[in-house]
Amino acid sequence: MEAALEQISQAIAEDPRFALIITDCHMPDQDGFTLIEKVRQGAAASETPIVMLTSGAQKGDLTRCQRLGLAAHLTKPVQQRQLLLTLLRVLLNRPAPVSVPSYFPT
Repeated sequence: MEAALEQISQAIAEDPRFALIITDCHMPDQDGFTLIEKVRQGAAASETPIVMLTSGAQKGDLTRCQRLGLAAHLTKPVQQRQLLLTLLRVLLNRPAPVSVPSYFPT
């Protein structure tokens, strides 16, 4: 995770217009929510749109997505068209509602 945070910081330092972060919810050391919380703590990336991919929703994920201000939350496998449309909406600064499949635990 530290390597990811370092890469994000470096990319933003090189170009402050850093457009988008795409992350996975399930990572080897810590979950994607922890990464996003750390990204949001840094001033440089506090407003950068974030799209999270997950292979399975857990209870409370929707609340965490909303609290962290995610631009979108997609369940894998993601169809190519769905990913493209979501990224276009986010990059064009149009509201992309958080995707909540019907089996998403609340």
